[in-house]
Amino acid sequence: MILRMNQPIDPAVLAEVLVKRLNDVLPASVRLGTSGSTVTASTRGTLWAYFEIAAPGSRLDSSPAILADIVEGILSSVQDFAAEGTGEPWPAIQTPSRQGSADPLPRANALPLEEEIRLWFGESDNPTLELPPIKLAELHSA
Repeated sequence: MILRMNQPIDPAVLAEVLVKRLNDVLPASVRLGTSGSTVTASTRGTLWAYFEIAAPGSRLDSSPAILADIVEGILSSVQDFAAEGTGEPWPAIQTPSRQGSADPLPRANALPLEEEIRLWFGESDNPTLELPPIKLAELHSA
């Protein structure tokens, strides 16, 4: 199913999809949740941060490029939160060429494709961590 540009997406659905993927790979002391279209982040059971995807009650354009920009921003924010919350770079860099670099965090990336958004940290051809892609139909089916 290919989404048409005029089919808006509920940002709360996008928040839930992202939280599921990220909680599967985050350190155990870092947990994400949702409150409507807001991603909440806690460490060791204490709520510390909110990442707003969209204003309450709003809808998102279903353009893969727009959605990928939003997703990439959330991935980067969660990455910073996880690194600060644990005191360790997250995800940990495995590539020897990046170890000891001035920026120890691999870049968060979201690439819009025709029917999905690819999610990864690091280099596209050798990711430090790759998450399951977000199928655009998954966002529209809820």
